[in-house]
Amino acid sequence: MTNSEQSILSSKKAIISGFVMLIIAMGISRFSYTSILPLMESQAHLSVSEAGYLAASNNLGYLIAAFGAGFITWGAKRAYHLRIQLALCIGSTGLMGITTSFLWWMILRFLSGISSGLIFVLSSSLILDALISAKREKWAGIFYGGVGAGIGCNT
Repeated sequence: MTNSEQSILSSKKAIISGFVMLIIAMGISRFSYTSILPLMESQAHLSVSEAGYLAASNNLGYLIAAFGAGFITWGAKRAYHLRIQLALCIGSTGLMGITTSFLWWMILRFLSGISSGLIFVLSSSLILDALISAKREKWAGIFYGGVGAGIGCNT
């Protein structure tokens, strides 16, 4: 395999993995709540205010993570931290279904917001670096299409 072919293969792997990470972090962790909110309101008897607090908790976590990520020195461990955040994202989203405690829902939505914000920043950093190194930066739009694909999975 030539260097050019290896570069293309590496770029394709980066795009696919980044696309899937954004589906998980943004589509499922951040936006699935919108789709399940009416069901939660009717079955868990959430008030409109409680539903708003849950959404605000997630948004606050995301905001803190997205702004705070720039102040953290990730160094060569970006991929390691990204894997931890993916596990936290999946875990905090999954745990929503096994508790009925509003307080735990608030905590889980906040943690989910933090993890999704960090996943967005870390995956963007890693994937864009890989694409730029391979001179495939024009593929960045495909990577960011993972957000829309994740939202589309919820409808």
